[in-house]
Amino acid sequence: TNCAVSDYTDADEVQQCDLLGLPDLRTESVLVRAKVRELLDHLSSLGAAGVRLDAAKHVPSADVAALLEASSFTYDNIVMEVIEDASAPEGLNPPEYVAYGRVADFSYAWIVAEAFAGSDLASLRTLTGPPDGTFGRLPSDQACVFIDNHDTQRVDDVRLTHEDGALYIAANAFMLAWPYGRPRLMSSYNLSLDSSVGYDGPP
Repeated sequence: TNCAVSDYTDADEVQQCDLLGLPDLRTESVLVRAKVRELLDHLSSLGAAGVRLDAAKHVPSADVAALLEASSFTYDNIVMEVIEDASAPEGLNPPEYVAYGRVADFSYAWIVAEAFAGSDLASLRTLTGPPDGTFGRLPSDQACVFIDNHDTQRVDDVRLTHEDGALYIAANAFMLAWPYGRPRLMSSYNLSLDSSVGYDGPP
């Protein structure tokens, strides 16, 4: 049995142990890398426009580079989930992964949601990223931005979802018009987000 991730301040544990009981591929293996590249090529041949690497921070960045080597997907169409954590050790934050594809910018969703829900739209003027703005750690050409995704829909702090109606539509319109990051719209089904009875609907 493999170890389980419990200490997110330990880079080796985060990247070598199992996450939430999920299968852990030996991404350092030449055979595994070849199989993953084969899958990516197959997805591309079927017409997939891009690919999202879930929990990418749990894979060493060198392994991510090897997995994506010679991929038919372009930089802008590769999105990695690397949730920024100020307490994380070196190697576990977005800057270590941006050489291989855009990084999903979760903090963007929270900042925009707070601004729209709190009627503080003026606060979004600096939403341009480094080196010119004061937002986040990623330059615009390295970030993938969104208002919600399948994960943020299911957390109970400040967020916007389809249940917010016109406010949600306005936030998405802002994202599409504002010159920061590559925008990603959530396309899904209508589902209940009542956490007191459990979330229904597709992931």
